[in-house]
Amino acid sequence: MRLAADTHVHIYPEYNLEDVFRYALRNLEKAAGNASGGASARAIFLVERSGFNFFDDLREGKMSPGVEFRVEESPEEECLKITRRHEGADPLYVIAGRQLTTYEGLEVLALAGRPATEDGHAVGTIIEAVLGYGAVAVLNWAPGKWLFQRGRIVRRLIEQSVPGEICLADSALRPWGVPISALMRMGIKEGLHLLLGTDPFPFAGEERTIGTCGVLIEEGFDPQEPVSSVRRLLRDPRVVVRRVGRRPPAWRVAAKLWRWHRMARVLSQPVHGRVGGRR
Repeated sequence: MRLAADTHVHIYPEYNLEDVFRYALRNLEKAAGNASGGASARAIFLVERSGFNFFDDLREGKMSPGVEFRVEESPEEECLKITRRHEGADPLYVIAGRQLTTYEGLEVLALAGRPATEDGHAVGTIIEAVLGYGAVAVLNWAPGKWLFQRGRIVRRLIEQSVPGEICLADSALRPWGVPISALMRMGIKEGLHLLLGTDPFPFAGEERTIGTCGVLIEEGFDPQEPVSSVRRLLRDPRVVVRRVGRRPPAWRVAAKLWRWHRMARVLSQPVHGRVGGRR
């Protein structure tokens, strides 16, 4: 079965959860529809940071998906199905994962699995833990993260990797018209899959961008084994993984990064020093 997926999704308290699912379904359908072929299963890969447990909260009923949707178990533990309450609608598969920050300041995504390892370990140690768990290990690009010393580490990991062992990840933080980095091109040449996801920020309204870009895999997704089949597909260097969807313009990415920078500065200050903070 064909699969359209956003491979880098966060859910934050600022989001309207019903909009998360509504826009993910709509945007992924549009992204896949712009490519040739028929209907696709649609999925979001939830990569939760330390301290976030939206996947478990959804599964345990601690969060409501809204009046339009309901949460259903899937045949595999690390996947949920979000379905519309009226009959006949195709589900959105929510596949559990983690985002881990390494000692070197790099980001590793664990797709289709949640290893117990913590942030702060060396990148090689984290990748080994992800692979040992059975999840898909992904080196995630972000603005400035693959430069200088960290860039040399990424280059070494690419040179030492075997196709199917790790993937690389691009994101919507690379604006429309900006070419992929030299390290991404190197990874593709070495036979590594280059994935794509939106990587939304913790601002209200960002949930509407989920699914605007992602990947399309023409066949091999199994609704009866959503987690296992995704692992097999992303580990197989023979599988064609197409990047689809639309990227935001440069001005929008710059505005989002500036807003995040300002928020991070405020949050890093003592409470008494914040504008509007309690005294």
